[in-house]
Amino acid sequence: MKNSVARALFKSHSYLEYRKLISDLLDEGKSTGKEQSEDLTHYSILNETRMNRLDKTIKVSEDSIVNLKNLKRDYIWLVISEGWCGDAAQILPILNKMAELSEKLNCVLFS
Repeated sequence: MKNSVARALFKSHSYLEYRKLISDLLDEGKSTGKEQSEDLTHYSILNETRMNRLDKTIKVSEDSIVNLKNLKRDYIWLVISEGWCGDAAQILPILNKMAELSEKLNCVLFS
């Protein structure tokens, strides 16, 4: 298990790198992952729009900000994601915003 996590961390992307990867693939008419289809590409386009919207509008509550700033330990959030995954499109902008608010959090993505 430790080796799998270490490999995933080594191949992981920052949120901005992940977003660029998705955009670059869409420019080529592709999605993330080995399997390619019109449906997966279509979902990726929808999710890019969702993530753009959430990046602009998401707000973290004041209570959560205080808690994030007062974390005692360092944490790495290794998030396994694909560009076509609707659930990921909804949560990744939130996780990224939270990680930006705390020096104790590092959010990385693996696809």
